[in-house]
Amino acid sequence: MKESQETQILSWLQGGNTLTPLEALDRFNTLRLGGRIWDLREKGYDIKTRMVKTRSGKEVAEYYLPAPSLEKPIFCPRCTRELIPSLSEEKRDSEVDAWPFRLNNEMVCEECFEDDPVELEYRRADAA
Repeated sequence: MKESQETQILSWLQGGNTLTPLEALDRFNTLRLGGRIWDLREKGYDIKTRMVKTRSGKEVAEYYLPAPSLEKPIFCPRCTRELIPSLSEEKRDSEVDAWPFRLNNEMVCEECFEDDPVELEYRRADAA
């Protein structure tokens, strides 16, 4: 069974590729790329558009799916305060490695760390 144009276009975009109307005509034999993109957006796909210039200088729409973000903030699992904001992967890794407040090997905020009963006992024992 032949895949629909919509399915072929979605697979193409999910592969990290971009698509212009002329490329869609060549690859998927569709004259109505904008219509197929509209259908996909209606189904919830976050397809983005940017205008690009062709070699002849004409501006055309180019469609793409943004890459999923792996750089989301990290939150305290106990109180949901933001621990580390959205950062590049390299900066984020160094922040995670250097994070000073951990309970049971889990990153927590300073307030939750200070309020933890086990940590309070350790501090009382150290102070004695």
